[in-house]
Amino acid sequence: GMWSMSRSLGEAALHLPSAPIQIDTQFKLPLYLPSNVIFRCLSSNQQTDISLSSAKGDRMHLATQVTLL
Repeated sequence: GMWSMSRSLGEAALHLPSAPIQIDTQFKLPLYLPSNVIFRCLSSNQQTDISLSSAKGDRMHLATQVTLL
């Protein structure tokens, strides 16, 4: 889970602010490596939502909210 979270934060790094942030993560289902996943990153002014779901899109593995402090 921690590897999936850090890898997804690395992918989203260009969309994250350089100011102090708060990271809230929900680990939904185990993700067995190696796996193919769908990575989503949606940004607004105050928050970035990151998710990892199965390659079919039917199972959520990870949901992360990054909020500007």
